[in-house]
Amino acid sequence: MFQWLQKWKQQWSGWISDSDLERSLRAHLTGRGYYGDTAKFLTFRLVAIQRPGWLQVFSYSVEARVANSTNASTDSAEREVVKLFGLVRQDERYRRCDIEIFRNAAERHALYNRWTEELIRLRSPTL
Repeated sequence: MFQWLQKWKQQWSGWISDSDLERSLRAHLTGRGYYGDTAKFLTFRLVAIQRPGWLQVFSYSVEARVANSTNASTDSAEREVVKLFGLVRQDERYRRCDIEIFRNAAERHALYNRWTEELIRLRSPTL
């Protein structure tokens, strides 16, 4: 039973309820040299908001395969899989969505501090 709950938690922690946002994230990954269509979202959560809710900041982590390989004959199953960290700032007033992605969590945390300076944040964001 406990294993089932852990599997369920893993499955839902990377779920993105907004299909347009998910398509944007996958397109962004593809544009940055990763296979965005097959990327696996590990986590996705709201970490900051500005009242009345138009401006939201989300944190996410994803596993993606590198598309630009140095060896062109490499089989797709052998390509390098990397864990990436990112932030999304979505402002519904202006229909604007800023997506950033990093190779390490420290860079994401620095951007998180800049983007959420005047917003309502989670008490203990686990970025």
